[in-house]
Amino acid sequence: MRGPALNATQVMRRNLLAAVTPIAMAAMKQTVPSIYTALESHADLLNSPRIGCDGNFAYATAQLNIAPAQRAADMGIYGGEHGDVRDNGGYFSHMYVASDLPPEYDPRWFFLLYASVFIMLESGTSINFSGLRFHGGTAPMAPPGVEPRDDTYRFVIICYPPAGMTNGNTRYVFGALPGPKHDTFYLSPEMMNVDDFTNEDKAWCNRATFIDDGHILQTPEQHINWTLHSLANINTFFVSQLPPEYGIQMNPDLFLQSFSFLVEQKRQRPVLWSNALGWRSHTPNNNEDLLHVEQNFESKQRTRRSEAYKSWEQYRRAVEGHIPYLVAKAKAPPLHVSLGKAAGKVLEKEKRTNRDGRPINSKANMWEAGGGVLGVKRKTRKIDNTVKDVNATMQATGSKQHGRGVKTKAKVTVQVLSGGTPKEIGKKSM
Repeated sequence: MRGPALNATQVMRRNLLAAVTPIAMAAMKQTVPSIYTALESHADLLNSPRIGCDGNFAYATAQLNIAPAQRAADMGIYGGEHGDVRDNGGYFSHMYVASDLPPEYDPRWFFLLYASVFIMLESGTSINFSGLRFHGGTAPMAPPGVEPRDDTYRFVIICYPPAGMTNGNTRYVFGALPGPKHDTFYLSPEMMNVDDFTNEDKAWCNRATFIDDGHILQTPEQHINWTLHSLANINTFFVSQLPPEYGIQMNPDLFLQSFSFLVEQKRQRPVLWSNALGWRSHTPNNNEDLLHVEQNFESKQRTRRSEAYKSWEQYRRAVEGHIPYLVAKAKAPPLHVSLGKAAGKVLEKEKRTNRDGRPINSKANMWEAGGGVLGVKRKTRKIDNTVKDVNATMQATGSKQHGRGVKTKAKVTVQVLSGGTPKEIGKKSM
């Protein structure tokens, strides 16, 4: 979710994980090498997210347990004897003690019942164990006859492996989807456990899709190119949700060149897409170092796409301005709908002024056709600008309108931007 800078609670969580996960992994390195290797390989297979530090492949999440000191007469057990039945049996839990008790207080014990092991919970203690075996602990204790101080707590941080997050059978909330509902896109187990490019158990639905059915309408080359170009756009859509300070860049040419496909038993590469957003190499073999990417390249590419939108919009308005049906009915979509966000910004100034630089009254609900053609609005007040009849305009431009014509149900005022005399066109066919 988008929001302001991290609040105090989020900063504490981040710093706590950054501090404790390197300790947990240092303890894991002391284990049997076969265990360490097996966990590392399995986490890489599933692309498990690393939390806290880059090298943390063994612990999927963490929690902070806080236990207040007790009077000697009230000695009890925190957590009791229990097993963490939702942990992954192939992984281990790690406990780190980060208390700041007065030296005269008794930190008490952590116990593993199956091994009859008791460990004193002194600050700095680090323990790896299986949470599925019965374990528990006792709260810190004040000296006999002393009332515990209000600031005497034991802090224990547990890093552990929930089965759902470490067996590849869960789903992750990957990113946000477009739309007013602000829905989320889930990374499902089927997406994380893909073992074959020709999976017979591939996903399917009851609707025709371009990926599954596009070959009916397209040649193999076009089917592949459209699919991969769309994936390049999807990549850009999701990585743009990462924090902007990451400064992430993508080379769409390298992305597309990583694929190949067969057409008539000949292996081919997809066609590169010059209008894809991203960074390009200046070298012919496309292997220029991404770490030395030109910092303003992305803004240049955005400008390129915006200029392409603008060029199309100018063409569209010039053509549609000669179609009486679209002019009279104002069927042409407004600029902010047809252009998209990027091009809309580029044309923001143009939307507010006409060809001669004079401002357009936004309350008139007017769209400007461009290229010296028509701007149209519903008649709400008298217009003092010069106007010509639509048919006269069409004749002057050499255009013809075939068919029965379109009957308007209300009066419209047609303004020729290049001049003329005011004239109203009432209920008539055009």
